[in-house]
Amino acid sequence: MYANNQINIIGEINDELYEKCLNAARDLKNPATKKVSFIINSPGGELSAAFAILDMIDEFKAKGFDVITLVSGRAHSAASLISSSGTKRFITKNSTLLIHKVRGSYDYMDTKELKTHLDNLLRDEKVFERIY
Repeated sequence: MYANNQINIIGEINDELYEKCLNAARDLKNPATKKVSFIINSPGGELSAAFAILDMIDEFKAKGFDVITLVSGRAHSAASLISSSGTKRFITKNSTLLIHKVRGSYDYMDTKELKTHLDNLLRDEKVFERIY
């Protein structure tokens, strides 16, 4: 999962991956360097987990860390948010980024639930716009 202050974001972004990132952040090999790298190869995933990882990155920045994001493969959807959050951002020659509008599922919702869901999507879209 990590080596030399490296945190890997590989695969779908979800609560399980966030937990692995959180554990890696707690166990940095050399925190005195004030540098941490996030290596990203992800198709995206759950926005809530991506936001939690973004909060983690913001905590590193607040503590004076240089946060490096490196896309090696792909950073699609929610992963593209994470890739754009580093103080230094890199993408390898053959890697791809995919950015799209926020979207959600509307199956089996009544009108009140639909409105709440829409309000949440609009809030998330504002976060996207602030980050990009």
